[in-house]
Amino acid sequence: MIFKDLRSSGPLLAGAFAVLLGLSAPAADASVSYSFTTTTGNAAAQSYLAPGGTPVTLSAWSNGGTSGTMVQGSLSFWGSSGVGVNNGFGSSTDPSEGVSPEHAIDNNGLTDGVLLNFGVGNLFTMNSFSIGWFDSDADIVVLAYTGAGTPALGSSTLSGLLSSGWSGKKYSDVNSLGTNVAVNTALSLSSQYWLVLAYNSAFAGLSSGLGSSYGAGNDAFKFNGVTGNLTSTSSNISVPLPATTALLGVGALAFWRRRYQRQNS
Repeated sequence: MIFKDLRSSGPLLAGAFAVLLGLSAPAADASVSYSFTTTTGNAAAQSYLAPGGTPVTLSAWSNGGTSGTMVQGSLSFWGSSGVGVNNGFGSSTDPSEGVSPEHAIDNNGLTDGVLLNFGVGNLFTMNSFSIGWFDSDADIVVLAYTGAGTPALGSSTLSGLLSSGWSGKKYSDVNSLGTNVAVNTALSLSSQYWLVLAYNSAFAGLSSGLGSSYGAGNDAFKFNGVTGNLTSTSSNISVPLPATTALLGVGALAFWRRRYQRQNS
């Protein structure tokens, strides 16, 4: 009703408000592809951009905390091979950590994983993932957080994840498909947060998205990309204040022009 009344005050005014409404509309679903192959070195976290500029931030985790709780480690980057994890326990709980093949995401000793955070207001549906390197085996678990609020990884064990808002599937012998192959997740979950981990028996009860033979202790892989659909629940378009003011000014001029014409007709 308000828009209809404003429209009757003049085409320019209606046009100005239509532009403003269009600029503030939420973004529609977008197909996106992320490649984690452009970085080398080490970091606590790393952001990557999809075409269009929506970032995802990766961080490294393992179950090396007290009583097996999750703790943050360091990402290791291997160019076209993808991303690995150094959990930081190489001198104690996980003696071979950091030395090939435990420079990857592995489950020899501790179980490593990578958390993907697509940012506040963004929901990602993962259609596929890919690996760029593996050792003897690559049994992988993919989880999405569908609980309330922000996931508290630092206070959860691997088995506790499934009772605290995380759900997903496991994938056996991903290495048998080769590297740089898009592995269909067969998941219909949407979340801001995703976890990609080496397999652990804590996830034995998950349904399988690939294969049927699972074992822990000899899985090592580098994670190099995901594809999916990204939905923004809030506007990702920023309207500069001068532009907004100008649009409102055009509308006001149109309104007063229309009023003046009525008074003098």
